[in-house]
Amino acid sequence: MKIRLLITIVFILCASVVQVHAVEAEGIDIHGFISQGYLYSNKNNYLGESEKGSFQFNELGINFSKDMTENLRIGMQFFSRDLGETGNNAVEVDWAFGDYHWHDWLGFRAG
Repeated sequence: MKIRLLITIVFILCASVVQVHAVEAEGIDIHGFISQGYLYSNKNNYLGESEKGSFQFNELGINFSKDMTENLRIGMQFFSRDLGETGNNAVEVDWAFGDYHWHDWLGFRAG
């Protein structure tokens, strides 16, 4: 149990020193996130083999958006997760949108 706590603390400290920046390439805004968790339960196998401890708990997302014209902005996000038997790091489109502003007071959104 003490070794698991030590591993968790070291992982949190290592993950907290990473700097993350948004990127813009050819007018496309690129943002993303990644997270890693650890599951442990001594009485319940919740979302995987958590009685022995498991690192099968992560999420990853990357999204893109671009101003196509002065009035039209589009974007989408790809998402992947592994949570025990759920996801298994399959990549899917999480969301997509289009935002058109005809005037400051009138616009249309879809997504």
